[in-house]
Amino acid sequence: MATKGAGKKSTSGKSNSKRKTSKKKNPKIKLDTNGVLILTAIISLVCIGLMFVALNQQNRVINKGVQQVAKTIESAKNIEVKPIAVPPKNQETKKVEVAKPVESTKKVEPKVEPKVEQTKTVAKKVEPVKTASVPNQKVAVVSNTSSKSTSNSTSNSNSTSVPPAIIFPQFKIPDAVGRPKLVVVLDDACHSLDKLKKYTALPMKLAIAILPGLPNSRASGQIIRAASNKEAMLHQPMQSMNLKLSPGPCSIQPDMNSFEIAELVKKNLDEVGPVKGLNNHEGSLITSNVIKIGTVLDVCMERGLFFLDSFTTAESKASQAALERDFKIVKRNVFLDDIVTREEILKQFYRGIDIANKNGSVIMIGHIDKSSEIIPELLSEMYPILVQKGYVFAFPSELL
Repeated sequence: MATKGAGKKSTSGKSNSKRKTSKKKNPKIKLDTNGVLILTAIISLVCIGLMFVALNQQNRVINKGVQQVAKTIESAKNIEVKPIAVPPKNQETKKVEVAKPVESTKKVEPKVEPKVEQTKTVAKKVEPVKTASVPNQKVAVVSNTSSKSTSNSTSNSNSTSVPPAIIFPQFKIPDAVGRPKLVVVLDDACHSLDKLKKYTALPMKLAIAILPGLPNSRASGQIIRAASNKEAMLHQPMQSMNLKLSPGPCSIQPDMNSFEIAELVKKNLDEVGPVKGLNNHEGSLITSNVIKIGTVLDVCMERGLFFLDSFTTAESKASQAALERDFKIVKRNVFLDDIVTREEILKQFYRGIDIANKNGSVIMIGHIDKSSEIIPELLSEMYPILVQKGYVFAFPSELL
């Protein structure tokens, strides 16, 4: 019995050892398939979101650049060309032909990389139109511009044209009554030949009076006679009532007799060369003496010349002396440049225009050196408008 029991015990022990050795070990880390999928999905969504943010930021930058280019193009379209104040050029070598201005335009092709460059303009004079406003404005400017924008990716070009900006000189010039004659006389020629040439280069009829007895007197006469539409005169110096003022060389003095006066005037006429007439330089003391000014008129009659009374004094007896000789003379109406500013000279021009419309003609006197920076430019600007409105420039000799 004991032996049998012992045998059973050993058998059970053996079977237990087999069970222990045949038992499988489970892994310590368990993988959750659903969790992995969810985590993968979350990472994918985050990546997609980051991609959308990046694309959105890139689109904003592109849109901003496009808007900037559009604004630049729009600003280029709205460019306004303002008048350029150009200082007076040396008119010795330049002829001013305002009556027939030439208009031209240039095309400039700026590249757009990525900004649009401002287009350049070329300004030329054109004939002004009828306008009335502030008189202190410069010559007309017309500008036409066109720009071409070139893309880096294509060879096609699109042109954008800017509307022309037109500004005309503003003058208060009324329409002419009939065909009034405007006579402009410039005194004191011979001090500066360069300044004289500013006037001889102008296209309208002008009379220019030459002072005698000076280094450039003869040369001034030659320049005036060589120019077109210019009439040469002798600007005969005479003593004024203010004895402290010297009228210059070759002047008529109050102590001269009639013979001396006549010989002096003839000598001065021969010096400056062939002229159409003469007027007095200063000379209020001489012109107020009917005998002395009468002697000057006698020389004019002998030489076939006209006499223009500069009318430096209301006591002038030139008209009386002319009446006694049955000799017709002409008389100054307006001094243009007693005050040497553009505004004041323009006022005197307007005054002369009013006189011309009332009387049919006017004689206006200016001075070569005194107003060389104003009168030539002003005449050049006003000339086409005056002609358009019916005024005629004339010589003093054409009033007789």
